[in-house]
Amino acid sequence: MKAVPSGWRLGRPVAGAKARVRSTTRLVMGSDRRGGAETGPEKYRLIIYSKPGCDPCQVLKRKIKGLIDRAEFVQSILSQATLEERNIMENHEWMAEYGESVPVLKCLVGGEEVTLPRLNHRGTADRIEKHLEELLSSLQ
Repeated sequence: MKAVPSGWRLGRPVAGAKARVRSTTRLVMGSDRRGGAETGPEKYRLIIYSKPGCDPCQVLKRKIKGLIDRAEFVQSILSQATLEERNIMENHEWMAEYGESVPVLKCLVGGEEVTLPRLNHRGTADRIEKHLEELLSSLQ
């Protein structure tokens, strides 16, 4: 049996959870913006390639998700972002391409995935936020 992502119970979201499923293998994380001001449509789709048991993947994913959720209340370019997780173990091409180099962070730009420079999962959330804002600003 597969592990249930946090914020989900038996395939249904837990009340107040801010995650939504795009498909059976992808978990999209970001603010649902129901409680805050409307900031417009998604502009940046961040994609993190990870695998089960990868602690750096989990740490980086948790920090980026927290930054996207915080952007609902604090002005940030991340208020226009979502995070999609892709498990490399579910696709042979991803496994061959990324193997042991996960986590890999990409951004969907014009229908094409652009690999972002590696983020240090040990960095503070504020440092990661600053780095992401600079990277996403340069993609405009």
